[in-house]
Amino acid sequence: MEGTDEGMVDTILAMYREMVARKGFSPSESVERFKKLQSLLPDELKVRIMLCRCSGEMSAGIAWSDIGNMGVALVAASSNASARLGGPHLMAWKVVEKLKEKNAVCYNLNGIDPARNPGTYRFKKELAGSFGRDVCFLGKFDAGAGVLSQALIDLRDALRIWKMRGPR
Repeated sequence: MEGTDEGMVDTILAMYREMVARKGFSPSESVERFKKLQSLLPDELKVRIMLCRCSGEMSAGIAWSDIGNMGVALVAASSNASARLGGPHLMAWKVVEKLKEKNAVCYNLNGIDPARNPGTYRFKKELAGSFGRDVCFLGKFDAGAGVLSQALIDLRDALRIWKMRGPR
């Protein structure tokens, strides 16, 4: 199934939460904002969602943006019941086909972490094949107006990093 409606957003987010609990990693802050963002976008800019059903149950889903000549994977998920059935692979290839139809020149698969999430790293590396490359972005930059302001920004950044890494 493919579309942009709110029910599909709810379905992929439910599978995403299951997957996060199963894999034990920290969810992305942007994923939780996805539903709000989708409701605010005009139809022509809405994020595309594809869902896969197997034996009557939701199996996998992917949400991507394809504005311009570049595709960006935003949310990918698989349910606990069917994580190993190949749905995520099928979804990824279907998105590649859609992007090729639109003459996209690039598909950003988003973050990788070979140490903490080797399965997803391997999946993305195999999907990209010889065209894949690791790219690091500089990140966000903030400038405080004074010593106290800068100290609060530094504390916020340290807490964000701690939250993303989780307890060790």
